[in-house]
Amino acid sequence: MKVELMQVRFFYQNSFSERSNLGGLTREWYSMIVEEIFNPRNGLFKLSNNQTSLQPHPSASAIPFHLQYLELAGIIVAKVQIGLIACEITSS
Repeated sequence: MKVELMQVRFFYQNSFSERSNLGGLTREWYSMIVEEIFNPRNGLFKLSNNQTSLQPHPSASAIPFHLQYLELAGIIVAKVQIGLIACEITSS
């Protein structure tokens, strides 16, 4: 993973809400992104044989830009793990 990508800051702006963003909207946005990226129905990841963890799906290459999505997933997980962003990810 490129170091420059770890230094990129992601921002979320909700144009439909007049609430101020004190971190909750950003956390919600990251949680939604993580939920969709790791959702087995989207084809990037699949449940492992023991049905308790995810692994890259062998057919993910059929998805356009799959490598960019996987890289984004890695960046988000890394940022969560080192505490740069708050998001609900359960790791095993």
